[in-house]
Amino acid sequence: MSDLDDAVCVIEISPPVYGSYDTVTGLELARAAFSIVENCVSSVELGRVGGEVRGLGQHKRLSISVKVYNPRVRCAPVQAPVAPPTVDCDSILSVMPTSHDEETFGPSRTSSDVDLPASIKNPTNGCMLVVRADVYTPRPDKATWYDIWAAAVAVRQICVVKGHAGQSIGLGYRGALIVQFLSGRYPAGLTLTN
Repeated sequence: MSDLDDAVCVIEISPPVYGSYDTVTGLELARAAFSIVENCVSSVELGRVGGEVRGLGQHKRLSISVKVYNPRVRCAPVQAPVAPPTVDCDSILSVMPTSHDEETFGPSRTSSDVDLPASIKNPTNGCMLVVRADVYTPRPDKATWYDIWAAAVAVRQICVVKGHAGQSIGLGYRGALIVQFLSGRYPAGLTLTN
């Protein structure tokens, strides 16, 4: 799998029926995920399709899926001082909402659930997560916080750990949302281009 880029897979663990539960060991999950990666994702012949293993856990109620994920991430060409520290961005990822409920993200003058631009800063101001509308489509768009979080994780892995600020574009139902990880000390008026 060494020839694959960072952040090209999403691993999801889910029960077959909402609200059901089970207990599974980390080793059982790791083995299932590894078999999917080896047989489905790394396979050039199959076209890196992803896969699913069902029947995990004590009561065989859980499944794990590995899906190919192609985030539209762009890293800023400039490194420090505008690069956010990874540990500070991790603190945001650990506390930000991750709901699967669809919400409307839009400018404050619209009837949106989340007013844009929206930002979350960590306590030391070392990192800031910004959700904003694409300047070319400034109308409200629908997305889940889980999708926003997944995009932020991809930006972290592709850009932030390598010393760059970055963004994920094309999020939301209409593709009008952008998620950025910036330094909390980012100069006013300086934005990454779309």
